[in-house]
Amino acid sequence: MKPSRVYLWQALDTQGRLQRGHLHSPGPQQARYQLSRQGFQGIRLKRTHASLLKPVRRQDITLILRQLATLLAAGLPLLQALHMMGHGLSHPRLQDLLQSLRNSLETGLPLSAAMALHPQHFSALAVQLVAAGEQSGLLDAMLERLATHMESTQALQATLRSALTYPVTVLLVAVAVVSLIMVKVVPSFTQVFASYGAELPLPTLWVIHTSELLQAHGLVLLLVLMGAALAWPWAWQRYPSLRERVHSGLLRLPLMGPLLLQAGMARWSRTLATLCAAGVPLVQALNSAGGAAGYRVFVQASAHMASQVAQGQGLSQTMAGLQLFPPMVLQLCAVGEASGSLEAMLHKAADFEESGVKNRLSALMSMLEPALMVVMGSLIGGIVVAMYLPVFKMGQVI
Repeated sequence: MKPSRVYLWQALDTQGRLQRGHLHSPGPQQARYQLSRQGFQGIRLKRTHASLLKPVRRQDITLILRQLATLLAAGLPLLQALHMMGHGLSHPRLQDLLQSLRNSLETGLPLSAAMALHPQHFSALAVQLVAAGEQSGLLDAMLERLATHMESTQALQATLRSALTYPVTVLLVAVAVVSLIMVKVVPSFTQVFASYGAELPLPTLWVIHTSELLQAHGLVLLLVLMGAALAWPWAWQRYPSLRERVHSGLLRLPLMGPLLLQAGMARWSRTLATLCAAGVPLVQALNSAGGAAGYRVFVQASAHMASQVAQGQGLSQTMAGLQLFPPMVLQLCAVGEASGSLEAMLHKAADFEESGVKNRLSALMSMLEPALMVVMGSLIGGIVVAMYLPVFKMGQVI
């Protein structure tokens, strides 16, 4: 059973060099004993909680897969390669992950089965590709291919995230500025207008009522929004139906929908190409590619195509009947089937779709930046104008 206490430590090794790391132990005395048995001296311990350790990112998993592929290609045995990688890492949770993989391998499990025990770190696609590499005796090449595939997918996702960062930041700043105006500035105008007793224009009344609402319930609204933001990641992982509804809604958006659909098409093509190149049967590869695309529409389409291909129908012919795939992808798949180079044509299709995503993003950002400026200016300017409308009528009251 894994101990519940985690200790960060630093000590001097047998050569007098300062070393750092972490370990799991029931208490500090046991932790010092474990380290002293390894030859460390001048041990310093600091207890921490496992949840405070640096989380494992997808980029970290990609890095260790590529490193493992390099070590295996150099001729090192698998257990020795994992042991060497674990000692070269300063990431506590990655060290735990590699130790768990080594423990599973020592019990007789293959690497793919050991990875399957950690679904939060290794996807079903990764497990499937590693299993194919083990069966073919080309584990190092398959790990290299898997790392390349993950890097391509992560690069596309990073492009989408970076493009969305600017508009989201601008909207958050706009909300903060408007809220500050409503809570701090508008009430002072309200007191001035009340002292004159004049009838206020309708836009001014709207702004004043909104300000009073925020003053009365703003704290509750802020707490609700913060609670929703904190609960969102948990609900996203816990409820698949929520993810499906959000994905379905995003795909229906006028400008963002086609962009996300094209990004999903690139992931689907890249994943299917990687699986086909690994020797995975097409029916099995289709089911895996559908889940990797990230949207239910691809899952349903891939399941339909898998059933049709299992009955002897051609892949491109099945794709053409779904009204989901663009003409370029259909043509490349048809050429790949006819020439026996389906995986190469699918890679070309993925490259084409990724290029289209970048072009769409550039065009979208060129339109979005001035649109956001107009929205922010109109919103803040509208509030200012609404609050100054009664000033133009002050002469009649006085």
